[in-house]
Amino acid sequence: APGILRQGTSYTVKITVTAIATGSSGSATLDFTINGPPSLGACQASPPTGDALLTYYRLECIKWADPEGDLPITYKFQADPSGTGYYIDLSTEQTLDYFETILPAPNANDAVVNLRTIVKDSLGAAATSQFSAIVNARTIDVNDASNSVNDLITKGDLATSGVLLSGIVDQVSKNAATDSSEDSAAQDSEQSSRARVVSSLTSFVSTVTNLRGSAESLGTPSILLQQATKTVNPGGISPGSSSQALKTANAIINVTGFAGTPAPKS
Repeated sequence: APGILRQGTSYTVKITVTAIATGSSGSATLDFTINGPPSLGACQASPPTGDALLTYYRLECIKWADPEGDLPITYKFQADPSGTGYYIDLSTEQTLDYFETILPAPNANDAVVNLRTIVKDSLGAAATSQFSAIVNARTIDVNDASNSVNDLITKGDLATSGVLLSGIVDQVSKNAATDSSEDSAAQDSEQSSRARVVSSLTSFVSTVTNLRGSAESLGTPSILLQQATKTVNPGGISPGSSSQALKTANAIINVTGFAGTPAPKS
């Protein structure tokens, strides 16, 4: 049955064949070991405390070794800002044992973001290292942050731009949900912010699509964004359309290479 053999355990299989006519027999044995994942290491975040979308954390794994010597060892760093056990990828699988990134604010009130690293050997046997960081929520300037996203996209840093863009989406979503101002200047500013976010999202998705050649699997997200932001007044974005666009954006960010991974069963 699948999974009955334990990783890192040695087994001996013996086969005996007996001739019915003569009663003579012979046997053969095979000794083998089930490949085990890397072990003996740990992972940590430095600094242990910082601000969401501002502080650059160094996520680092140390002293990992593979018992069978199946090298290289690879590392994938992930975060669970929602606290639900649904992890988003901060990095792809890489041979570097560290990764520097900003982190999103947690949804919970205790400011703890759960992190984990999936550590694999060259044959695919994997271990998971759990750790955490304190990430204090902060209000960000949407326009400045959007500029930073565009700069990061230009530099090819899709990992950091994806995290920052997700934070911007969250910020604008919260603003849209709580802003009841009837001041025209405030409304114009809010519409401008939403437009900047949509522009950054479109640039992000287009870049990822071009690099990965996966427009069909992405479901033509640029078109989805355009449809989600259609209004009677072509010069503005209604709160309802904006809200739908931002929800779509969160889904797009996950699909475009920052897909979440459910927590492993304990």
